[in-house]
Amino acid sequence: WSYRYLKTLQYHSMSSNRACTVTESDHQLNMQYLMAKYREGQKKEEKSSDLWSC
Repeated sequence: WSYRYLKTLQYHSMSSNRACTVTESDHQLNMQYLMAKYREGQKKEEKSSDLWSC
């Protein structure tokens, strides 16, 4: 990771700022979806553990 490489990365992120924001929003949506699925899975696990406690 050279300083020059970091500088070019910064330049690319600046030049493709719009593309970056699009991918970021997509990433956030994906994270929300994954979190929702994860919570659903947790709820299912809780229900199954309730059954086990019975």
